[in-house]
Amino acid sequence: MIRHRVTCGFLLWAACLALPLCVAEEEPEVSGKSFPALWDNKLPAGNGRIGAWVEDTLDTTRVTAALLPATDDDGSFRIFREPHAMSRFLQEADSGDGVAILPPLPEPQIRLEIGWPGGETSSGFSRSIRTEDGRLISTHRRGRATIRRTILASRSGDAIFIHAISDLPGALGLRVRLLPPAPQTVEIADRRQLVSKGEGAVLSHAWVLPFESDVETGPDQSIMIRGEGEALVILNLAAAPMADGWLSKTLERLGETFDSGHWPPNPSLVWRGILERESERNP
Repeated sequence: MIRHRVTCGFLLWAACLALPLCVAEEEPEVSGKSFPALWDNKLPAGNGRIGAWVEDTLDTTRVTAALLPATDDDGSFRIFREPHAMSRFLQEADSGDGVAILPPLPEPQIRLEIGWPGGETSSGFSRSIRTEDGRLISTHRRGRATIRRTILASRSGDAIFIHAISDLPGALGLRVRLLPPAPQTVEIADRRQLVSKGEGAVLSHAWVLPFESDVETGPDQSIMIRGEGEALVILNLAAAPMADGWLSKTLERLGETFDSGHWPPNPSLVWRGILERESERNP
């Protein structure tokens, strides 16, 4: 019995020593403080198929996304295809050694907007990027709570993921809108999905997934979450000929991979599965 207690105590002590190392691996390596002055607060994200510019402020996150061309002979879209190319691009911009001109996204472009309520109770916004996989991370205070947002254009998930978490229960709230190019419109499907409808070369879907609470719908075709601790928003695009069958099954494919046998899939398992896959790709 004494040996058992000593062993448990040693394991607990070892786990406590290891914990800071695990947390440190999740921290980004390049600060984003100087980038907004260069590019009007935009940072790049991409997974090889989708490229995006992400504008992130205390109150609003805007993701402007487009499908990348199949070929890129002159390397115009390299920063959206290769995390290491993105890292070099950002470091050149930060040091002033390179021109670091923003490459334009192809047309048509889809915009996803997330509003973060809080008003005067929100403060202390900071932003950074993890160079290994292009993960964009921002934090801010809302009252006594710290909100952490992570934006990842994932190759393994083949979509853009926006994850938000609060260190206090019920302190997280958000409002999501999908803004496709005209003449497309947006409909709400299954209460948690924003779907672009109408003619166009590219169609888009977004899923709004609270981890514990429910969603509300707004009169402006928005989806809102109130009083939550953690949430996941998924944005995906596809060319119109393949969009109807493939695009609408994005969450189903993620569920089969990360939470097989359950519907709807657990968003916590989906998000943590995505992070594990990306860590394997970019050790």
